[in-house]
Amino acid sequence: MDWNDLCHFLAVARTNRLTDAARQLHVSEATVMRRVQALERALRLRLFVRHPTGYFLTEDGKALLERATAVENAILGVERYADARETSPAGVVRIATPETLATHFLAPEVGSFHRRYPEIRLELVTGASTVNLARREADIALRLNRPAQGGLITRRVGRVGFGVYATPAFLASRPGGALSGAAFIGWDREGSQLPLAQRAAQLFGDGQVVFAAGSLAVQLAAAKTGIGFAVLPTFMAAHEPELVCVVPPRKVLTLDLWLVYRRELRSVPHVKAALSFLMSVAARGEG
Repeated sequence: MDWNDLCHFLAVARTNRLTDAARQLHVSEATVMRRVQALERALRLRLFVRHPTGYFLTEDGKALLERATAVENAILGVERYADARETSPAGVVRIATPETLATHFLAPEVGSFHRRYPEIRLELVTGASTVNLARREADIALRLNRPAQGGLITRRVGRVGFGVYATPAFLASRPGGALSGAAFIGWDREGSQLPLAQRAAQLFGDGQVVFAAGSLAVQLAAAKTGIGFAVLPTFMAAHEPELVCVVPPRKVLTLDLWLVYRRELRSVPHVKAALSFLMSVAARGEG
């Protein structure tokens, strides 16, 4: 049995006229008649009696009307449910990102996201190891390096600028403010090959590393004590009253911000909402 045949049956049963049913369904009268006849053949029942004043249900037709109405209500209920899910998506979205981005870039914005999508729970995965999206260890990744792994959708959604920062007291101790040969806060052994660490080494030349850490948050805290220069992202350091930007990002380093996700997730409502949120945050924080 074809649901479309039932739709045409319902239209005729409710209007008693082929003309009115055809107008309601935006089809021809011939189509309505063909659909009704196909339903009668499939059920081996006579559903209408034709009269000069219209089409009227037989006893079998009346019995079918009750059942077809129940089917129609069930289908409409499914459609309403799907519409509600589309407008109010729900579920868990796991986002893999460095802890620095999670703490200073994303976490301050999750309140507005939660108010708009109260049934979506964001989970930020911030471990030191790189999460593998293909193995479904996360749904989305926000990264400062473009992944080489294939089979994923990769979009550049913004840029993160890094400037040189120091306290006013430290700057006062170095008349002229030259970077080369200055004391600075560097990276530990594991982070020494990062583009950011290499750029810092270029800026400070043969300067002394007075403190090293594998975390930008730790480097920021150290810089606020006034022991040396530090290369820090603007989205972290620009809001610290204890620090002054000595060299702006355009003269230091700017890295692309990449959004990565599996292709099959792009049409999933709660993942789409999270992707839109991340792109919006990235656009506002670019610099």
